[in-house]
Amino acid sequence: TLVLEVKGRERKKDRTKRRYLQDWCKAVNEHGGFGQWDCAVSRHPGDVQEILKAKADGAIEATG
Repeated sequence: TLVLEVKGRERKKDRTKRRYLQDWCKAVNEHGGFGQWDCAVSRHPGDVQEILKAKADGAIEATG
């Protein structure tokens, strides 16, 4: 499962939120009972397909 955040402007609280999301994905993955989870951020509409393809191909290592 991929949590994809679509983001324009980056603020400090966004970085903090993302850090907690990465920790959450790591904890869920270590539990092992809910499948494999990861997260990513899209900053431009055109990069969504690239992110999805990279995740599907395993080019981007899963969080955790």
